[in-house]
Amino acid sequence: MKPIRKWLFLILISGFLIFVLAGIVAFGAYFFTSRREVSLPAWSDPIAHVETENVKPALALLPLAGTSSLEAFSQALEAGELESAYAILVFSLDLSERERVGSFLLLARRYAEAKNTAKAKLCYRQASTIATLSPVLSDFTRADAYLQVGRGLASLKEQGEAKLNYDQAYTIALHSLYLKKAHQKSILDKLVPAYEAIGESQKAEQALEQSTALDLEASDSAEAELADKDREFLLGRPGEPTLIPQEVTEAEAARREAAYNLSDYLLSTLRQPPDNLTANLAQALQTEDATKQSFYNAEPTESPMLLEKVALAWHKIRWLTIKYQVASGGYGFSLVPEWETQLAEIQSELSKAYEDLYALHSEQVIALPEADTIDQAWVEVLRQEIEVGRLGLYPNYPEEQLVTKLQEATKKLTAAGHDKSLRVDTLRQDNVYIFILTSSE
Repeated sequence: MKPIRKWLFLILISGFLIFVLAGIVAFGAYFFTSRREVSLPAWSDPIAHVETENVKPALALLPLAGTSSLEAFSQALEAGELESAYAILVFSLDLSERERVGSFLLLARRYAEAKNTAKAKLCYRQASTIATLSPVLSDFTRADAYLQVGRGLASLKEQGEAKLNYDQAYTIALHSLYLKKAHQKSILDKLVPAYEAIGESQKAEQALEQSTALDLEASDSAEAELADKDREFLLGRPGEPTLIPQEVTEAEAARREAAYNLSDYLLSTLRQPPDNLTANLAQALQTEDATKQSFYNAEPTESPMLLEKVALAWHKIRWLTIKYQVASGGYGFSLVPEWETQLAEIQSELSKAYEDLYALHSEQVIALPEADTIDQAWVEVLRQEIEVGRLGLYPNYPEEQLVTKLQEATKKLTAAGHDKSLRVDTLRQDNVYIFILTSSE
């Protein structure tokens, strides 16, 4: 009996050791996988992802005919034409930051419903980019965008990216100077099930603890709370220039009319348009281009004020963006074949126009009256410039140079004690920049 007992004892001990070892291995695997770096995809130009063959000209032409981008985008979504909506969105310049981030979120969900996973992820990532880089969005809007992006990416099996966006919302909830406690609690309460759903129980518990701590604070606290609303960009966006000659406004009106006639025909008949409607629009575009190029290259009789120069720079960017969309096939068909062969040249012109615009913004910054305002303005301008580049609107933008300038400007602002809000920081992964919001703490 003794040998049998001895063998039983050894078997039990061996089984126990194997069980413990398996537990250690399992825990180690969890520990490793839960803490390894999230592998994020390299940035890809959103405009390069326009599937021109699936864009419906009748809808894509609406902004060219004078319809607001938001209204045209809504019409395309209502018609179920997702690629037309995407083309309208990525080339738009008249959307507010709130409208742009909301449109990307809405379109991402529609792409996900249509089982177009790649396009859904692209739109979610663009919404996240705007939430991070925009200098004007309120912190609550940012946090809400991150929550929606996280949920969307989690549903597409991108748990790592989902967690990154949830972490951004968590950072805002804990460190924003502008959120009321009710808003902080709302964000944290939404994060608890969100973290749980992707297996991040520890983060869910931390969010719950922070939310509970807010409950325990006195509701009638005398602590002052700053208003959380969309911020004004210190330099603002200019209106229309005052020096536009009549021939330019007439050329714009002729182009809008030609685009309306073609779009209206396509929407009402759903048939191939007669050649004269397409030819009329092509001719109107070329006439407008010749008229505007002559205007942009002409020496002004009087030196314009700085604000007028900025307005003129924006006017040129709006026109070159239209040319860029035509040359890229972004209206769903070939309008001016000659421009299509000049795509690289048009991109270069547009890039130079943005360089000129931000050079003017630099002059505006220097002219600001107070040092702390100047430091803040530098950060805002650089964030906006990088954002426009990441949106694909600023071709071949100098990201490396801009990131270095942003880091230097942020350090200066922080060192001066003026930057007590959330700031943009950069991480480097596989030679790709990742932009995140972080606190001074």
